Amino acid sequence: MVTAKRLLQMARKWHRMAVAGRRRISSSKPAERTPAEPSSSPFSSAPSKGSFVVYSRDGGRFVVPLAYLNTFIFRELLEMSEEEFGLPSDGPIVMPCDAAVMAQVFSALRRRASREAEKAIIGAIAGSRCCSSAALPLGIDQRLLLVPGF
Repeated sequence: MVTAKRLLQMARKWHRMAVAGRRRISSSKPAERTPAEPSSSPFSSAPSKGSFVVYSRDGGRFVVPLAYLNTFIFRELLEMSEEEFGLPSDGPIVMPCDAAVMAQVFSALRRRASREAEKAIIGAIAGSRCCSSAALPLGIDQRLLLVPGF
């Protein structure tokens, strides 16, 4: 049984919480973003229900609907990400391309591009990944490397 003193403490606590809730500044209408749109800040709020967040190689943040997980292009991107960065245990999912390429990928997904178009995008990402400076050892910039004998 709850004593009168404990009941009074609980009522005061609930009252304080209700007053604190009224003091909060909240917008009358939540900001709406289309799915997979880059956010303005890498530390913005959690994604909405039914979506998750991925980051591009250069730090761009993308909110991705769960429905995109069933697409060929996104599964390939996740496999490429796993090969390059490994599986994050508690960190963010980082995609193997920059924000501009990620925007093109999501544009293709929104317009339901053909399987051939998706394969072409994946091929371009894989080709640029092999030639990027991130794949080169430290200290080597993007100058043309001459290999004798070829």
